[in-house]
Amino acid sequence: MTILSVAAALKRHGALTLVGGCKVQAPGGVQALAGGGQDGTVDNVAPHMNVFKDGFWDVGCKSDQMVQTGDRFGDNKVMYAEQASANTSIVWYGEVVERDNQKSMTPTVCFDFCRTVPDMQFFGLIHGRDCYCEHYYKTTIGDGVCDLPCDGGEGICGGQSMSSLYQMHSCEGGLQQDVTDLFSDGEAMFAEVQGAATTTQDAGNAMQASGDKLESYAEGSASSLAQEAKVAAGPVVHAADDLLDLTGEFEAKGAEFDAIDIEGELDFETRKQVENLMEDGKALMDAGEQALAAGDEWLHKVSPEVGDSDTGATFVPIMRQVDTEFEAKQSVCGGETTGAPKVGLDYDGCAEACDSEQPKQSSTYCWAFQYITFPDADPLCFLYSDITELTTYNCDVEMELPSIGGSAAFLERKHHKKKKHAIRKSGEEPAAKKEPEHTHRALMASHPSSKFILNSVHFKYEAGKRSASPQAICSVRFSDVNGVTPKFKDGRTDIDRCFGQQ
Repeated sequence: MTILSVAAALKRHGALTLVGGCKVQAPGGVQALAGGGQDGTVDNVAPHMNVFKDGFWDVGCKSDQMVQTGDRFGDNKVMYAEQASANTSIVWYGEVVERDNQKSMTPTVCFDFCRTVPDMQFFGLIHGRDCYCEHYYKTTIGDGVCDLPCDGGEGICGGQSMSSLYQMHSCEGGLQQDVTDLFSDGEAMFAEVQGAATTTQDAGNAMQASGDKLESYAEGSASSLAQEAKVAAGPVVHAADDLLDLTGEFEAKGAEFDAIDIEGELDFETRKQVENLMEDGKALMDAGEQALAAGDEWLHKVSPEVGDSDTGATFVPIMRQVDTEFEAKQSVCGGETTGAPKVGLDYDGCAEACDSEQPKQSSTYCWAFQYITFPDADPLCFLYSDITELTTYNCDVEMELPSIGGSAAFLERKHHKKKKHAIRKSGEEPAAKKEPEHTHRALMASHPSSKFILNSVHFKYEAGKRSASPQAICSVRFSDVNGVTPKFKDGRTDIDRCFGQQ
């Protein structure tokens, strides 16, 4: 007769009659109680040496008859009913663990004890402080509730007569695989975080550098724009710093994993160390997800991915609508900006951002944008929902702009010899900075949301285009100004020089 058939019989009939000298295996039936400063043993095995279980779940609050009739060695041994308990006995933490080694009771403390006792399947907590292990439980009629906080401060440890019961489980050979999977997924996450940190830092630094450069020109027309760019750089750099900090934590945790040999049998202390490292690793994965999402959010705001579009052809320089004589002149708009400043985009990309981020149905609809390029910093793009003032400069724009209905240059180049001054990719003197693409990996099963977050994260920052000299142009959506001459409540200022050249 197996112990499982015994348990089944007990559930059906509530008692067991032994005949013919049948001897049932008896989990917990042989105990040496703690004494003389030493822990006791159960079935000749000391606690906290071997690990037989991997986890536990809540069974509920129950009146457990085994506390009364299945206690062969504790306070209720005079009530021990051998036949009713199939020769088994519950194992009390307080009886087997020497007093100086005992900890304040919590469900975790009880589990850590019972998982090291042979053949135990359940554990119970009662009186707010007492822990016991058992091969099976046997419910009986009882009243009361589980309302006593554990004296260790974590959760509820039963009641005066009711037990908080938990079932333990084991995953045969699962620990090594779980550690291997977690370590592998951690390496994938590390690569994501490391790449994202570099990309986000590049974008934040580029925004800061371009804001500083714009401020250095001391152009009154653009002073507020320079400040906007510098303010926008702050949270991007902060997101990058968070990602960089995480890369260090991943490296440190990886070194701790490397220092442990998980092959073969693990003693209790090593097993606990591995499990704690796994919990730390999962927490790092969670932190990585959050940091990646935050970094991606800020990158999308200041350096959105835009496809190869000709959206710029739907915009025209504002001076075309104001004064065609000044159509080719540099200009700076003032008014209500919408959305975050952008860095590293080309002219079409700036127009695309205006289109996609603040569409017509938006209360902050973008119908104009300011585009500024530098010889030694990445371009800046500012989106407008309203223009209240305009500054023009007596200097031609040296950018080739797309035309309405076509891709030819909108501004006819009067000085073809200046073609060399057309904006160029930063990759052509100096070398372009292009981040490697990272393969996104689904994370471990315990983090099913991760794969969805990572699949939506597309970290990319490429330095935009630069110009031989500072360039500034304010453009408006042609469909919104066709046949209309814009009016500026704060007026128009004409300056007899080039933008950025005092």
